[in-house]
Amino acid sequence: MLRKLHFLTFLITCILAFTVISVAESEVRFHIYNPTTVTTNVDATYIQGDISRAKGQIIKVNGPEGLVAEKTLPDTGKKYSFRIKVPKESIKTDKINSYSVTATTAEGKQIRTTYVVVKYKPRKDQSIDVKKKEFEVECPGEPVAINASSSAGLDLDYQSSNEDIVKVDDEGNIEAVGEGTAEISVIQSNDNEYEDASETIKVSVKEVPHFTVRFHLGKNAELSEEEGGKEETEEDAYIEAVLDVEENAEEPEEEGSDEDLIVEQKIAVNQKTKLLAANDSKGDYEFIGWAESETGQPQYDNSETVIDIADEDQTIDLYAVWHGERAQKAVDWAIELAADDRFGYGRGSSECCICHNLVKKYTCMPFIAASYAHGIGDLSLLSKGRSGWHYIHLSDRNFTDGKLNGVWEKIGLCRDLTIDDLEPGDVIIKYSADDGHGHAWMYAGEDKIVEAVPAKNYADQIAVKNGAAAKLRRYGSSEGTPSKNYVMRYRF
Repeated sequence: MLRKLHFLTFLITCILAFTVISVAESEVRFHIYNPTTVTTNVDATYIQGDISRAKGQIIKVNGPEGLVAEKTLPDTGKKYSFRIKVPKESIKTDKINSYSVTATTAEGKQIRTTYVVVKYKPRKDQSIDVKKKEFEVECPGEPVAINASSSAGLDLDYQSSNEDIVKVDDEGNIEAVGEGTAEISVIQSNDNEYEDASETIKVSVKEVPHFTVRFHLGKNAELSEEEGGKEETEEDAYIEAVLDVEENAEEPEEEGSDEDLIVEQKIAVNQKTKLLAANDSKGDYEFIGWAESETGQPQYDNSETVIDIADEDQTIDLYAVWHGERAQKAVDWAIELAADDRFGYGRGSSECCICHNLVKKYTCMPFIAASYAHGIGDLSLLSKGRSGWHYIHLSDRNFTDGKLNGVWEKIGLCRDLTIDDLEPGDVIIKYSADDGHGHAWMYAGEDKIVEAVPAKNYADQIAVKNGAAAKLRRYGSSEGTPSKNYVMRYRF
């Protein structure tokens, strides 16, 4: 009796297991997206579908002559979309092609069979129409339009055989780069309805007398989409904007690169031309012009029209000036020096202790002057003044003395400003009639102060501190002379 009971239990267990497996298999749904397919390209015809739960099933495609393709699905237990390529040898272009698509379990048990019909439809012919098959252009010179079109009205692609001679943009405009001959291929391809088509354009480039402007945009910068070019006057003036990276410089691969971006523009002599344009900003810095040296003041605006700013065959360098970038360099230098325990606050010579290898001490103004001079790399900011080396005295007048004229601007009185009005590098002045009782500190951003200050109860110091907003308010209300305390800003 016990033996019969064990057998009965085993039998029930087997039946239940079989039932679970059968139910699980029956719950798997197999679906084909394109049961009727019209193809114009027998090299790229696919049967597509999905299965509700991938468990290593096998999808087989059979034609009249047997198996033509199969695919084994992964064992993910999740819904899975698949695509199976139909071999072109099995597609008859003169008839309707029928295929059975069967899904089986990994063990070979059939889940479902469905059917697919594939019909071939030949692509239409098209042609490329070009108004002119040979061009003679000058370098530098204006971009020249190819003016090509597809008879099907489709977009065209353009390729140059030698970009050292001629480039071509997506709109089919030719840009001469160097003397020589090259070909431009005009192509229309990969359309489902039309056959591929192409035409070839021959371009001969002749160099004319010119000079080169090399633009240094700095790190993390980009050139504006507005390129330099011909000044629109009655004169037949021309310019070429050749955005070639300098031979010894690498173009950044993506935005945010730490590489210095350098581009070149060839300009014909004796012609009015527009300089290239930088983007209006990079990060928090606004473009304000092109300078003739890395630390110089802007001499040219974006896209400014110029003529003969260099002699024939010469190369001149122009540097992008971004408002706030130089001031940030001064702040960075000041913060780095503040972290150096060898330097501190101290009265003595008004000369720069680094430039003259003196005792490593600064008072407030010489420290700010040194931060700008060394941070930017422009030692003219330590220009000679009435008491040895000029160190930006505490009076408004001295900010514009001598070589500093035009470099600084007064942005307002402390009482009229808030912390939101300040930029990193701004110099906040507690006014004194040159009696030695005033003070100056630099705003370092994020409510931070960097300054050289005599400290009470502990060593004199150069330090970075919090509390810029509160200190600005005190200068505007109670400390020093609130009606005269003010803020200066480095303009470039």
